[in-house]
Amino acid sequence: EAEQDPAKAPPYEYSQKGYQNILDVCATAGLEIKHEA
Repeated sequence: EAEQDPAKAPPYEYSQKGYQNILDVCATAGLEIKHEA
């Protein structure tokens, strides 16, 4: 499966895509995301 092969699905790149998707879904739902350092 592609998501299990780091050559086909680089983990860092896919983690960024997943995080952005979460932010987009929350924004669409009207939820505010607080970013903490």
